[in-house]
Parts: sequence; C-alpha cells; structure tokens
Amino acid sequence: MKTRITTILFDDGLGIRWIPSLRATIASAFMEKSIYHNHTADKIIYRYPPIQYKEICGKAAVVGIGEGAESLENDFHYSDTISLSIDGKEKSLTVVEMSTYEYTPESFSDLHQEYIIKNWLPFNQENFARYLNATTLVEKVSLLEKVLSANILSLFTGFGYYSENKSNASILDIMDSRYLMYKGVKMASFDVKIKCNATLPQYCGIGKGVSRGFGTVYRV
Repeated sequence: MKTRITTILFDDGLGIRWIPSLRATIASAFMEKSIYHNHTADKIIYRYPPIQYKEICGKAAVVGIGEGAESLENDFHYSDTISLSIDGKEKSLTVVEMSTYEYTPESFSDLHQEYIIKNWLPFNQENFARYLNATTLVEKVSLLEKVLSANILSLFTGFGYYSENKSNASILDIMDSRYLMYKGVKMASFDVKIKCNATLPQYCGIGKGVSRGFGTVYRV
C-alpha cells in the first residue's frame, strides 16, 4: 500500500513559532478546500492531517499526503510566491523546490530503523504529570518510549495500515528539550533520535500538532 507524499520548500525559514502564520495564509487562500485547514462549516475534521505546515532544514515547507499531495501539485508551482505577516511586517516566501516520493508503511519484529524527530510534543495533560513525577531518568525515558510507540501506531492508523507486529521504539538520544507554545499552551517539546520497528514517512509529523510543524520525522 503506497501513499504519495509531496513536499514544497520555500526560499526562507520562519521558525516553529511562525508556522501557524504560514498555515493561516495558505488556508485562507484555499478556504473552499477543507484539505488545507481541516474544517468544514464550524466543525473540525478529525483525521491525520493530509496537509502539514512546517520547517524543514531551516526552510518553510508544506507537506501533502495522499489527496494532500495531489492538491499541492495542482495548486502550487515552482517560483510561486506567497506573502504573510510576521510581527506586523510582510514577509514573502517563494517556492524553490517541489519533490514527491511514495511511502509504504512497514513494520518488523526487531528494531532496526533509525530516525530523528524534531519538536515532538508527546504529552497530554495526564502523561505530562506522570513525566514530571518520575524520579529517575530511566522512568522518564520509559514513559517517552511508551508514548512514542503509541504515536507510531496512531501514524500507521492515519495511513490506513494495520500491523501484525506490536509497535515498539527505543530512544537512543534526547538531543534537546524545551517548552514551546501550542494553541496558547506551554508544552514540553523534544528532539530525539530513535530506533523503531517501523518505516516512518520522511518529513511527516508524529505526536501532537503535526499540522503545525511539530514532530517532524527525518531519516537518519
């Protein structure tokens, strides 16, 4: 089962803080297409976001998955320019690269796939309380690994893939951790290097806030 994934790179970066502005600008330009904003009338469409706005290797980017890939390929072209407001100033972004690949979800019995996940938001309120109450690093990492395994399972579900193998992941390194704002709430964010028993889609998101640039997957 293959899924088409298309990535658009712009000529400049925004930083994770301003990715919602990129999302709002593009969503406003295509209000008639719910795929860009995941809303219909006054309702939220609950699904794995087929359009994800993010920063990749220091450049603002948009990733389209399945129908989202088709929409990006139809609606954007090389050298297209968009304008958005950053801190009250107009900023222009120009499309400098468009690339497409086909992703096939797979899972295995052993851990041998390595990835880096940036700006990963693993916690809901309950899990975050458990993380703060953990007294050792071993306990904290164990909790992160359980959440990560569940996030991988959710990702597979979003792609319509159901594995006979139990989702399993190990954290090899916590490269960075910080607090970031997500929908007006301060949340713990992590950059992690992992090993897992699944193939994950390059530049797609995992965990919370994937449509706004959080949890971006990079192949090692």
